[in-house]
Amino acid sequence: MRHRTYAWLAGLLMVVAILGGCALAAPTPTPTPLPPTPTPDPNVQEAQALWQTLQQAQYAQNWSTVPGKGTFYKGQGPHGLLLSTYLNEAAFKALQEKPGTMPDGAIIVKENYTPDKTLDSITVMYKKAGYAPDKGDWFWVKYGPQGEVQAAGQPAGCLSCHAAVRSNDYIFTFPIAPLSVTAVEPTDKDKEMARSLWQTLQEARYAQNWSTVPGKGTFYKGQPPHGALLSTYLNDKAAEAMKAKPGEMPDGAIIVKENYTPDKTLDSITVMYKETGYDPEHKDWFWVKFGPQGEIQAAGKPVGCLSCHGSVRSNDYIFTFPVALQQP
Repeated sequence: MRHRTYAWLAGLLMVVAILGGCALAAPTPTPTPLPPTPTPDPNVQEAQALWQTLQQAQYAQNWSTVPGKGTFYKGQGPHGLLLSTYLNEAAFKALQEKPGTMPDGAIIVKENYTPDKTLDSITVMYKKAGYAPDKGDWFWVKYGPQGEVQAAGQPAGCLSCHAAVRSNDYIFTFPIAPLSVTAVEPTDKDKEMARSLWQTLQEARYAQNWSTVPGKGTFYKGQPPHGALLSTYLNDKAAEAMKAKPGEMPDGAIIVKENYTPDKTLDSITVMYKETGYDPEHKDWFWVKFGPQGEIQAAGKPVGCLSCHGSVRSNDYIFTFPVALQQP
């Protein structure tokens, strides 16, 4: 009897040991695969290298600014409300010589500031031969204030807006591709149109009632051949097109630019007036330069106006804002 009891206990202990051993033997875990190593973005790498180039060059101390604009001039969206633009030697030489396109290696740096002069971002155009032949070979970058790459390569926003001035190698700020134009003397009809236009402007009291360019307002920094300070006004048709960006201004659109000396003395008033059928070869713009009291100094098809603004003929001859956005 005692022997059977021992045997039964021994068997029970053996079962417990076996079960306990099973409980203690945890299954071998399946190793979690490591996430794949992301492939470096070549555009970001290029942008980081370009940032190093800019820092080594100390561009803000050593590069040129746009003549007449200098630093902290009034800007508009999508850039800062205050801007400082710098050009390396290759870009500045092209600004002076106006060869039609920027050369390989040209760099344009735009610092974008808030109204209190806090640096918000830095946008760069870098001409790299062969990079994007169908889009001017421009490599675009947007940096944060400390050089963080926020966009690089061919950002849709940059291309869509700057494509409006593709005839000027995608540059808004200054002309480098003047149009070859034959000088034409103003006709009696041109002079009569100019006198009538002046009367229209006075009756409209444009400086009190018309729109200005958002972000620029009045007395923003200009450059030759306009004044050192500028105030631009748009009638309703022009202002609506500036907002809607239909590709070109409608019939009857008027853009008035008051040109001032540095001490805010009015020097002249230049006007673009769109009249269907007037000059189809040059988008039907009628141009006038008035003296401060309305004296007609140029009218009709002045060679200087057409030649310079012809640089941005893809944007309906307008430098100050885009009206011809393009899908990138």
